[in-house]
Amino acid sequence: MIRKLLLTTALTLLTLSNALSQDSWVKVHMQPDQYAGETSWEIYNMEGDVVAASPAYYSNTYQEDIFLLDSGDYNLIVYDSYGDGICCGYGEGWFGVSNMCGLDKYVYDFSSPSVVVFFTVEPCEAPILGCMQEEAINFNPWANLPASCIFPPAPCGEGQTNIIALITPDSYPEETSWDITANGEIIASGGNEGSTGVTLPSYICTSVGDTLVANVYDTYGDGLCGTCWGGIDGYFDVKTLCGDSIFFIGGVEMFDTASSGQYIVPPCIPLIPQGCTDPEYVEYDSVAVINDGSCETLVQLGCVDETMFNYDSLANTMDVHPSCDYSLVITDGGADGWFGSWLGVTQGDSIYGPYQMGPNDGYEESFDLTLSSNEAVLVYFFTGGNAETTAAQCGFRLEGPNGIVMESGTNPWTDPLKKFPYIHSGIPTCLNYCEEFVYGCMDEEAQNFNADANTDDSDCYYAAGCMQAGYLEYYTQGYEADFDDGSCNTLAVFGCTDELALNYDPEANVDIENCIEVVVDCTDPIAVNYNELANTPNNDLCLYDAGCIGEAGDPYYLNDSCYAWIIDIDSYCCEVAWDDACVSLYDYCQQGWPMGVPQVNDGFGIYPNPVNSMLNIQTSLDVFTEVHNSFGQIVVVGTREKRIDLTELSKGSYQVIINYNGRIINKKIIKI
Repeated sequence: MIRKLLLTTALTLLTLSNALSQDSWVKVHMQPDQYAGETSWEIYNMEGDVVAASPAYYSNTYQEDIFLLDSGDYNLIVYDSYGDGICCGYGEGWFGVSNMCGLDKYVYDFSSPSVVVFFTVEPCEAPILGCMQEEAINFNPWANLPASCIFPPAPCGEGQTNIIALITPDSYPEETSWDITANGEIIASGGNEGSTGVTLPSYICTSVGDTLVANVYDTYGDGLCGTCWGGIDGYFDVKTLCGDSIFFIGGVEMFDTASSGQYIVPPCIPLIPQGCTDPEYVEYDSVAVINDGSCETLVQLGCVDETMFNYDSLANTMDVHPSCDYSLVITDGGADGWFGSWLGVTQGDSIYGPYQMGPNDGYEESFDLTLSSNEAVLVYFFTGGNAETTAAQCGFRLEGPNGIVMESGTNPWTDPLKKFPYIHSGIPTCLNYCEEFVYGCMDEEAQNFNADANTDDSDCYYAAGCMQAGYLEYYTQGYEADFDDGSCNTLAVFGCTDELALNYDPEANVDIENCIEVVVDCTDPIAVNYNELANTPNNDLCLYDAGCIGEAGDPYYLNDSCYAWIIDIDSYCCEVAWDDACVSLYDYCQQGWPMGVPQVNDGFGIYPNPVNSMLNIQTSLDVFTEVHNSFGQIVVVGTREKRIDLTELSKGSYQVIINYNGRIINKKIIKI
């Protein structure tokens, strides 16, 4: 006889290119033939990626795997390595896929090396197995599939006490049964019920002094050793409500029948806690059932922390916020998903969840919960199907706003006697109303007024700005700062900032009121109207003595050398009158040289212009030359040379003044 092996190993999920959704679940059902080791399967998406694959099969035991897929189209391919499928004379096998949302595709046999089943996955609520009756101890608010309910025990009669029988079936619950006798008569029994790994309690009334014997039976003869065949171990535990153990057996110990010794029921009065039962008193004990008169001190709420700003010396109980935000962190030690295990949180009428991790969600995820202070919180672990191995990696933390973990736990399989649901409880305490000292300026008129401050630090300021001399901002902010706000950015450059001034400095950004007004006039010392105060030459304004007999200035002071040549030629214009005819006749600069008048400046020229180094004077005349800068200052002393070296001069505009026979010619040149 081939020993059956229940494979509860979770589906191996291959995290390839697809991200797996958390709202589309699928069951794979598989019953191989008598050669289960030949059978395997894979699920492909439409892109050809393997998104799920089978575990190894070693028997023809019914198999069910629950896993998650993205909504969409898939192919389930079943392989037979021998090539004869799962049929015919070696056991009729079958396989298929299903969920609660209409997916239901099956193939009952095939006789080829492989077969393909196409199916479509729609968004679907995951199955949650649990007790759906609110009056039960193990009521599951999230359940959508009914499971066994556990109800509180009925009160026993006078002289009687409760005992409790806890049966947790292994992977073969149909093989297990039990009974309890009192004085040789059966007073309670059970068996062939329940689900693998699900603990069912039975409360039994018996009289004090009764002789009890607990018996458990296994028809296969291997006891509750599910792990002996690759499944889940079971347990049978009988105890009093006072915590005394009557009988316990399970795990790898094999038996067909096991019994306790004779147990004489002693008086058992469960301790009823006593204390202050009034929550308005400091001595209040939430566990107490009977008031023992210890309530003495009325609660005075307030901040009891002496280091805080709002410390209340009259308070004896810390006042806390009525509610605050907590973080629920769910964890997955394998980072491969929970596969049918779920977690939920309740507090009073508030229900959170359920929460589950998918195979691509990593090692932990965080969720925000708003919880009330000082009200019990229940954290439920529950699981469906055969998800034991993956549930063994599940865990959670419930962290408060102060970073303190209120409650934490591991998977529902840690303790075989705590399953479906596996409940953690805790009491959240939100942040208290104590206020820390906040120092700052409390003057609303100040620039640095701190509305959050509750303690003045005498550090107010009213004019923030640059306080470092030598920076532009120090001179331009318009006031004297009393707080350096870090605005000193630009170094100060002192100088004249008036673009119309003679000494305008384009680099200056702080004016020192030293600007020099531009005075434009004749700066030629030999001119009759030479202005020693002029700082900007305009020799077009210069007047020169024509050497005439008449009164000065009418017209004997000439401002154009073009006319000065003529004085030596035509005495009429000099001695008689400088009339329009003279102007018209001798303005050769505009009209050209007059007919019949010798061109005494013939061949006169200056080159090159602009000049870099050597300046040439082209003339046959005997000349005396000076070079002046724009301020009228001599930069090249007088010379009779007709080739002048200007190499050392800086670039800019210059005046070349040429004197010959008492006559003056001005030429503007550019030094480059």
